[in-house]
Amino acid sequence: MASTSRWNKFVLLLWKNWIIQKRHYIQTLFEILIPVFCCAMLIVVRGLVDPEQVLTPTIFERLPIGSLRDLDTAFPPVTLSIAYSPQNAILQKLLDDALKEEITNTRAVSLVPMPNARELESLLMQRNYIGGIEFPDSYTNITDLPQKLRYAIRLPGELRFTGWTFGNWRTNFMVVPFVQGLRNANQSDGGSPNYWREGFLTLQAAISRTFIRRQRADYDLPDVSLRRFPYPPYYEDLVLVAMERLLPMIILISFFYTCINTVKFITIEKEKQLKEAMKIMGLPNWLHWTAWFVRCLVLLLITISLLIFLISANLTPNTDLSVIEYADWSVLWFFFLFYILVTICFCFMMSVFFNKANTAAGIAGLMWFLFAIPFNIAVQNYDEMAMGTKVASSLLSNTAMSFGIMNIIRLEADQVGLQWHNLFSAPSMGDEFSVGLVMVMFVVDALLYLAIALYFEQVMPGEFGVAKPWNFLFTRDFWKRNRIEDGSGDWAKAESSPYFEQEPNIDRAGVRIVNLRKVYGKKVAVEGLNLNMFDGQITVLLGHNGAGKTTTMSMLTGMFSPTSGTALVNGYDIRKDIEGVRFSLGLCPQHNVLFNELTVAEHLKFFSQLKGVPGDKTAAEIEKYVNLLELTDKRNAQSHTLSGGMKRKLGVGIALCGGSRVVLLDEPTSGMDPSARRALWDLIQKEKVGRTVILSTHFMDEADVLGDRIAIMAEGKLRAIGSPFFLKKSLGAGYRLICVKEPTCDKKRVLEILKKYIPEVRIDTDIGTELSFVLREDYLKVFQPMLEELEDKMRSCGISSYGISLTTMEEVFLRAGSDSFQTEHSTNHTASGYIDMNENSDIYSLEGLTLLDGSRRLFQQINAQFYKKFLTTIRSWITLSMQMLIPILFVLLSYLIFLNSSTGRDLPELKINLDGYSGSLTVLQTTDGFESVTAAFRDRFRTEPDVHQLIVIDEDMTTFILNKSSQDIATFNTRYWAGASLDRSVCTAWFNNKAYHSAPLAVNMIYNALLQSICPNCELQVSNKPLPYRLDTQLQRLETGANAGFQLAFNTGFAMAFVSALFILFYIKERTTRAKLLQFVSGVNVTLFWTISYLWDYVIFVLSALCYLATLAIIQQDGWSTFDQLGRVLLVLLLYAFSSLPVTYLFAYLFHVPATGFVKMMLLNVLSGTIFFTAVSLLRFEGIDLDDVADVLEWIFLFFPSFSLTQSMNALNMVGGREALCQRACEQITFCTEALKCALVPQCCGTSAFTFDQQTGINRNLLFFAGIGVVSFAIILLVDYRVAKKLFSRSANGVTMSSDQGETDSDVLEEKRRIAACSSGELASYNLVLKELSKNYGKFVAVNKLSVGVRHSECFGLLGINGAGKTSTFKMMTGDENITGGDAWVNGINLRTDMNRVHKHIGYCPQFDALLEDLTGRETLHIFALMRGVRRREINGVSLTLAEELNFTKHLDKRTKAYSGGNKRKLSTALALLGNPSVVYLDEPTTGMDPGAKRQFWNVICKIRNSGKSIVLTSHSMEECEALCTRLAIMVNGEFKCLGSTQHLKNKFSEGFLLTVKTKRTEPDAAERVKSFVTSKFVGAVLKEEYQDSLTFHIARTNQRWSAMFGLMESSKHGLGIEDYALGQTTLEQVFLFFTKYQIAVE
Repeated sequence: MASTSRWNKFVLLLWKNWIIQKRHYIQTLFEILIPVFCCAMLIVVRGLVDPEQVLTPTIFERLPIGSLRDLDTAFPPVTLSIAYSPQNAILQKLLDDALKEEITNTRAVSLVPMPNARELESLLMQRNYIGGIEFPDSYTNITDLPQKLRYAIRLPGELRFTGWTFGNWRTNFMVVPFVQGLRNANQSDGGSPNYWREGFLTLQAAISRTFIRRQRADYDLPDVSLRRFPYPPYYEDLVLVAMERLLPMIILISFFYTCINTVKFITIEKEKQLKEAMKIMGLPNWLHWTAWFVRCLVLLLITISLLIFLISANLTPNTDLSVIEYADWSVLWFFFLFYILVTICFCFMMSVFFNKANTAAGIAGLMWFLFAIPFNIAVQNYDEMAMGTKVASSLLSNTAMSFGIMNIIRLEADQVGLQWHNLFSAPSMGDEFSVGLVMVMFVVDALLYLAIALYFEQVMPGEFGVAKPWNFLFTRDFWKRNRIEDGSGDWAKAESSPYFEQEPNIDRAGVRIVNLRKVYGKKVAVEGLNLNMFDGQITVLLGHNGAGKTTTMSMLTGMFSPTSGTALVNGYDIRKDIEGVRFSLGLCPQHNVLFNELTVAEHLKFFSQLKGVPGDKTAAEIEKYVNLLELTDKRNAQSHTLSGGMKRKLGVGIALCGGSRVVLLDEPTSGMDPSARRALWDLIQKEKVGRTVILSTHFMDEADVLGDRIAIMAEGKLRAIGSPFFLKKSLGAGYRLICVKEPTCDKKRVLEILKKYIPEVRIDTDIGTELSFVLREDYLKVFQPMLEELEDKMRSCGISSYGISLTTMEEVFLRAGSDSFQTEHSTNHTASGYIDMNENSDIYSLEGLTLLDGSRRLFQQINAQFYKKFLTTIRSWITLSMQMLIPILFVLLSYLIFLNSSTGRDLPELKINLDGYSGSLTVLQTTDGFESVTAAFRDRFRTEPDVHQLIVIDEDMTTFILNKSSQDIATFNTRYWAGASLDRSVCTAWFNNKAYHSAPLAVNMIYNALLQSICPNCELQVSNKPLPYRLDTQLQRLETGANAGFQLAFNTGFAMAFVSALFILFYIKERTTRAKLLQFVSGVNVTLFWTISYLWDYVIFVLSALCYLATLAIIQQDGWSTFDQLGRVLLVLLLYAFSSLPVTYLFAYLFHVPATGFVKMMLLNVLSGTIFFTAVSLLRFEGIDLDDVADVLEWIFLFFPSFSLTQSMNALNMVGGREALCQRACEQITFCTEALKCALVPQCCGTSAFTFDQQTGINRNLLFFAGIGVVSFAIILLVDYRVAKKLFSRSANGVTMSSDQGETDSDVLEEKRRIAACSSGELASYNLVLKELSKNYGKFVAVNKLSVGVRHSECFGLLGINGAGKTSTFKMMTGDENITGGDAWVNGINLRTDMNRVHKHIGYCPQFDALLEDLTGRETLHIFALMRGVRRREINGVSLTLAEELNFTKHLDKRTKAYSGGNKRKLSTALALLGNPSVVYLDEPTTGMDPGAKRQFWNVICKIRNSGKSIVLTSHSMEECEALCTRLAIMVNGEFKCLGSTQHLKNKFSEGFLLTVKTKRTEPDAAERVKSFVTSKFVGAVLKEEYQDSLTFHIARTNQRWSAMFGLMESSKHGLGIEDYALGQTTLEQVFLFFTKYQIAVE
């Protein structure tokens, strides 16, 4: 068969991904629309906020230099002294002249000399002088002024005049990093750092002028004044300012949904074993990833293209601006392209770590936001961050993206925009971090994430893959393939054993297993297996759970590599050529491995093409299998709409399609009802020709019917192999006589009759109504007379009928392969391996258990609930530690990044020259008479590097600049820093305040030019060397990092969103596993249940809040430090918990998968907390002026607890911050009172948080918290008491049910009449009565007027295929669903009115185990016993008794999640029996137990039944019902079709006998011979079914005696080629199949 090329597989995968994407069209739409919606928000904001257009050029006034008057108004007051160093007469004279002649001031300024620079600094730090002049210490002994005068002006590091906190000289920056439009439009001095007002320029000019005069005393020195460059008309665009922070956030949210979904889709394939299945059917790993990559890429390319269009195109009516106006869209597109590449890799990385899709999606969502946290915290101090820190934080892709966007916006502000040519240059001078670098980081991140993904995928491949060791990269095997030592020696040498049949003579063995061994750590799973499986045969693997079947199958598929030995599959060695093996392999695993979204036909297409069916033949292949599987009408149905049976069929179809030569079917019929199983058997039989089929199963009849050869494994070894006949002969005990007892049965009498003929006969089993004996084959001769005698004496022995059968497959299995029989009960066993039923074992040990009642029981229940919460919380310690650590983490994160930024460091010295700028254009306007000065200017620029240019003009400076800037505003914003106009009367130093230090630069240039025009070698070198910060400033800076408080408020919202969402996990789990219902059935009432859950969670939340507060207290952040402030925070958190917990519980009802619930809850919290809050604060942004909109939104948003929380925290931050500032202001005044503080700083009056103020008050929020908490809690109770449903159903009660379809059975009618006629006293004599019980779901009638009465010591069986209404009936009987119509009583207590009392009398074992998986078996029993009201001192005994009875004592102290299916059922049954209830409901109690354990279980149930309990049982296993039920009813479409004891039903609905004959396969014509023989010899024999070599005849009741028929068969056995036969009564299964034909399929 031609191999599919890699390319075809790739296209196939893309096709599959595309279909899945298409089927989730709403999700896909959302993935594309959310970014569009987010950007639309920006466009709306852009449209709502009118950029103020300044239409006229802005021209500033001229400022004279030379006065220190401003300092008189400074606070705290300034001493009018100037210190200088070093002390020297020449310098003293220079400064004296400067101060006297060049500075006009009201009061005289005194000079204080200091010996050197260090002394100068320490003096200035202690006194509040104007400042200091520091000359180099080498000037100490000069006698004349040097030609090049160097000096530094030292003013306090903190500015004295500034409009913002922590104003400082910013000597660590050259250019303002981010300014939109015109900076400080209304300040002629250019704003902070204010060189003019602070007196810097005055000192600089004074010294410069005096120095020039010293060079030439008669020089006519013009005045120099200061002026800002004019600015052309511009947009005042506040949106840009907001966008620097907002746009990264919006991009983050835009891709959030896509990220979560991608992770979810990728992980679903892993979770459902699809990835492994595709691998097994021939898909290389790298293709899998590449296909996903392409799929994500295509989707995201659509998204980013839309996004770029929305951002770059002008779509707003009121302005002609787009959101990003100047950037080149192609560069932006590439920026986003790189971003989505890294995002896809991020998704891959997240998907690898988890096995459950929803968990993965949840954590990925969390990480998505966490990856942006460094940016959110650092954004305020971005410019002070070190380059290394920026690069390091960019290893988190979302932080890198945010930095990139921020730089893009900064380039917008310079009106340059991102272009190809400035991709690698940083927008702000002195910062190397550019958008280009971000893109490089994207590539680095992508490769890093991809490497992590691929590595961890190998090391942690999930539940179904095979893990490699952590260091596999360094092992030889990784680089050099396939070194496994061969299984020792010879191929041919097979083990021999009396139980191994010799192999058939078929030439082709599809699978040859040679010495296969697999060891996990110390445990040997498969021990030296030798086995051949042949073409055209079905080989069945049997074995109990853990016998090594699945391991063997996994090794054959290459999921596990063998420890030693090997296997050849279709001629390929599984060690050397796994690709070849997988190529011819079809697999149907234990669980349905299907894509939910693909249809039946698409599945077949996908897998057959994957296996190499060429495209043109695919259609025929699909057609063939759709018909074979009988799924023609479902051909185009998506697989998740199919019923369980259909899914299994499709799974088998997938294994078979594409002509797989070797097909592995792992329990293909599990969970199907009998009729569906038969259909599947037919299919497998038809398809076995030319293939090797390997099948594992739990059903013995299936093995018998399908197996050509059966291999039985136990403990990893092969115990027996051969045809069913061979195994029965070699392992069977001979014939088995089964008698059906009547209540009057006399066992001893029967035994005596048999002993006459066969001395050593004994009772083999006595379960339910069956009594069975083993008859050894040696005594064949006496069988006929013995049976004749038995027939004569049947009445007197109390036996209603009997049958004879040869050994069944089940017995063979019990002898060879069952675990429970060899180890667990060796005690009560006799040699042959069957249970010996002792007479005395009938006593049920829990009889006479008295239960507590009233308040003592209530206290026990409270205790039980707390114990349950305690254990589950401790066991899920990961969740618990997350709840404690996440808040701490968020606080520390904010804090660390603040510490890391350089805000606290002292400012460096800055030389006032052009060196710090990356480029400049200096404009010189000159006039006649200044030739020498102009020349001096030109000379100066000749020595500068080329990037600094001089432009000489003679037109008016204002006109020139306005022309230039309107032509090319970008260059003006980034190059024009200083200029000079020379004029006789007054020279002007022009500066541009987009550079911080341009004013002194312009002044210095002019004075230097003037100086050099008279003294060419002279120079003035001035520098700004601010003093170190004062101590209090440093303290202040440490405590706040700009405004860390806001960050803290924001992050609290974030952290608490997680903490409260984590609570949802447990409640979803408890509800969906039905553990909650089971607690209600155990007698806990709803209010108690929720109150205790609530109290417990509240305590946990308080602990979490305390951890958080402790961290805050340690950090001592401004406004979050004093006892009062922290107390307020705690109060808010306590009330938040009060409201958010009930809201979380309510949301728990909406989800079925805990992790999904967590993710969605968390999203809701994050969204409502931080994003709504950001939205509201954005609308309140000055200049946006949408306060009224904000107010309306705020009232709506207050209904979300998380929003209220973030808002309260922000309010507390405002109040706290204000308190702290006022406190400081107070400390600087000597005597401070409240009143004075109030007068000085009006904001300081009445700062209380407990007001209804919109901004700073939290009362409104606290009230909302309280209200929401109470209302939500009330709703929960209403939901769980089903108040609405009950009211609703009362009104619906008048609806009449549909009339019975078809004729009703006489027994059913009789029962109805009897129940209808009962008086209330008679009702109480029954343990359980149903009277006309009905259930509707909407229009659909699930249960239709059932009536039945169950007395004590009765076991009532409910049979029916899936969908007949059994489970609905059970749900009504346990109070899980409301009763639509009719009534029901338990012990005379009505279910409709008094459910709580009923709960004390019933025990319930649900269909799916309702266990809390974190508890051990013992704890589970303990908790439920407490709830039931078992006395404390008896609990231990009761638990042990039940565990021993049900045989799971040795598993008592394991966690229940480690239990096997069978043990879980046992524990569930134990819970049902705990409180000694009078009615026990068992819903399919033995699923997943192997035959040995089942038998054991039946014994216990019989005991319980005999002790006087009523049992209601449903089961799929007919023999279970035959063994246990005293009466049973078969349900079809919600009605009883028949009712009565098993025997009664058999006699009534299928009179006569069943003769099953299995012919020898070696004689093909045997079947025909048998048919003619039976039809001739037995009167009224009809061939019921024929299955290759097994024939089933139904023989109507005739006067022929059993013994005679037996004799006939026995004598002609050899002549006809009969392998074995069984002659017996019709089985219950026949009756069942007879009825269930009528079931309507319900979808």
